[in-house]
Formats: sequence, C-alpha cells, structure tokens
Amino acid sequence: MATMKNVVLPILEEISTGDGTRMELHDRCKDIIASWSQFKRIFSSLLAEGLIARKDVSWPDQFAITEEGREVVQSFAG
Repeated sequence: MATMKNVVLPILEEISTGDGTRMELHDRCKDIIASWSQFKRIFSSLLAEGLIARKDVSWPDQFAITEEGREVVQSFAG
C-alpha cells in the first residue's frame, strides 16, 4: 500500500507549484498516480483535511494548496 510520503506528498508538492482545475492538476500528477478515480479519491481526502481548497469563485473551479498543506510539504522536506 502506498504511503503518504510516496503518494500524497508528491501530489501536494505538484499542487504547490501552481493552481489549477482538478483535471489540470491530475494531468500534472499522472506520473505520480495515473488512475483518475484514485486521484479523485485522494484529492477529495486532501480537500476534507484542509490541505487544498477551492479558490474564491471561479469557473471552472480552481484549487490551490492551503497554508496547512504547505506546512505538511515543508515538514517532510526538512
């Protein structure tokens, strides 16, 4: 089973490089997790935990890493 450090952390690192729609973020993370359904499950978990969030009001929905998400990335980097 994949660990947070092997899957979630690389996804958070990629999201931290720039905002995007859920599909754009998946396209950027395909080398980490190719399955769209698995990505959506992990993405929903990251939203629920407050590590990523919808940006204000935009269409289509844009997502960005939160301050809490940045702290997780930094805690593993250092």
